[in-house]
Amino acid sequence: MAMESSPFIVSARKYRPQNFDIVVGQAHITTTLKNAITNQHLAHAYLFCGPRGVGKTTCARILAKAINCENINSNAEPCNACQPCRSFQSGATFNIFELDAASNNSVEDIRHLIEQVRYAPQGGKYKVFIVDEVHMLSANAFNAFLKTLEEPPAYAVFILATTEKQKILPTILSRCQIYDFKRISNDDIEEYLHGITIKENILAEKEALTIIAQKSDGGMRDALSLFDKIASFTNNNLTYKNTIEHLDILDIDYFFQLLTAMQSQNIAQVLNLFTDIYKKGFDGDTFLEASAAFFRDLLVSKNKEAINLLDVLPTFKQQYFQLAEQLEMSFILSALHIINEAEIQFKFTRNKKLLVEMALIKITFLPQAIAFVETDPQVSTKKKITNKQSVYLRPIPYKSAFPKVVIHAEKSVVLTQDSMDSNYVMTPQQSEIKIQPTQTEKVIPIGSKITSLADVLKNAIQQTQALGNIRPLEQYELEQLVAEYILALEKKDQRYISTIFADTIFAVTDDTIRAIVSRTFNKDILVQNEIAFMDFLKQKTKRMQLKFIVEINEDVTAIKKPAYYTSQELFEQLEQTYPLIKKMKQNLMLEILL
Repeated sequence: MAMESSPFIVSARKYRPQNFDIVVGQAHITTTLKNAITNQHLAHAYLFCGPRGVGKTTCARILAKAINCENINSNAEPCNACQPCRSFQSGATFNIFELDAASNNSVEDIRHLIEQVRYAPQGGKYKVFIVDEVHMLSANAFNAFLKTLEEPPAYAVFILATTEKQKILPTILSRCQIYDFKRISNDDIEEYLHGITIKENILAEKEALTIIAQKSDGGMRDALSLFDKIASFTNNNLTYKNTIEHLDILDIDYFFQLLTAMQSQNIAQVLNLFTDIYKKGFDGDTFLEASAAFFRDLLVSKNKEAINLLDVLPTFKQQYFQLAEQLEMSFILSALHIINEAEIQFKFTRNKKLLVEMALIKITFLPQAIAFVETDPQVSTKKKITNKQSVYLRPIPYKSAFPKVVIHAEKSVVLTQDSMDSNYVMTPQQSEIKIQPTQTEKVIPIGSKITSLADVLKNAIQQTQALGNIRPLEQYELEQLVAEYILALEKKDQRYISTIFADTIFAVTDDTIRAIVSRTFNKDILVQNEIAFMDFLKQKTKRMQLKFIVEINEDVTAIKKPAYYTSQELFEQLEQTYPLIKKMKQNLMLEILL
């Protein structure tokens, strides 16, 4: 009777490390854990964070086995021969518990785990609780876990593993020693796969293993899964060709041929090559992504200091270097820009194949476009900015006269607080704002209508505020902004909140905004919307120092609520506050359109 063959075990399980020294790419983690075991400085809770398939659960199991090993060696490695080690490997240990939080994330599951903590270990020093994908626990489960995690028995050790540390509650993070696992380098993955091919008598080209390592994105488990799949597909004979075919990867030879055709501006060959790629089942977005990576690698190849960023097959590196020497930097950067624009437009266009073809045509004729820009004087001068004019500003102290303003008209007019007629040449040291027109600005004749006076004043105030000396917010300004905010709430169909704001008395003193309401409910609504309201005010006024206080006054109806200003009333208020505005209006014979 023929013996039955043993069942197939996937490489990710068969070659899972059983000792710290075998763990790939995480020496900073394994060294720290071994030192902690040797010096008996074990923490009661660990949090292992990092991408998938980089060894978090593997290190947790090795740590759990090592601290319970009866014959641990001098290097803090488990012996894998004693009773606790053998029972762990056979899955019969009672001292190590594993919980998958992705499917067991309720309060009852955590309470059951906490119940196990109460009992001392049997036949070992420690009871180890490994919780995988801990970020999947519900908020109530986290809260039920807090007290036990902070003060467990001396024999209890918790090891939490997650791929998304940002989802863990800060109260959990503060109770754990955090270890950040990093992605495994392609060289380390390739070397590990090569060792497996020797053990399994599998033929594999170096380029094939490199492609698998690149495709795994730093995860050893993904690399081993791809390796098993391609080994089965190729009958244990991995080559570069069948590997890229099975992984649906564009052959880099296509891009070398495309670039050669582009250099000779053979547009027919360029389009035929893309059509061949398209018929092989590669979508336009996949082609654009691969094209961007190809030109990026060419860009890296032009700089010797960035060679370590070139992650391509060794057999193709020399071709990259030779091509990079032939191509101009402007050509590569322009090609990347064209590809990027095509990627952005790809999902919005209907004829996607035509979009990619147009991008290829643009890249093909890039040298002529670049030469045209460099040689045509009209094109080059259009990009130059001539006669740059500086604007000199000086901060305006609170309650001081409005800054001097110069408006270039048919006759240059200088507006000061004292004199309105003298011509005056301003320097950066003098206390005025200098507004000079460029060659493209329009000259304003004396006596004409200025419809943008408010814009001129607003711009002057904003520029002086940007220098840090900001005058306090005025009451009438606050009331106008509140009215604007109420309208914005109504447009968002938040009429209930807008009603609360409309019934509130707002007052400002030294950049502290007081909101006076008649009952606690209204106060709660304002507090809930404080962040949005203050962000609105700070953005409108450019005052980051504004503060917000809500007060309750049951007799709020007795407080006189000031009416909102009309445009005419607002201008009259400005004339009273800044006499210069009124004087400017009279001397220049301006008509203010409100």
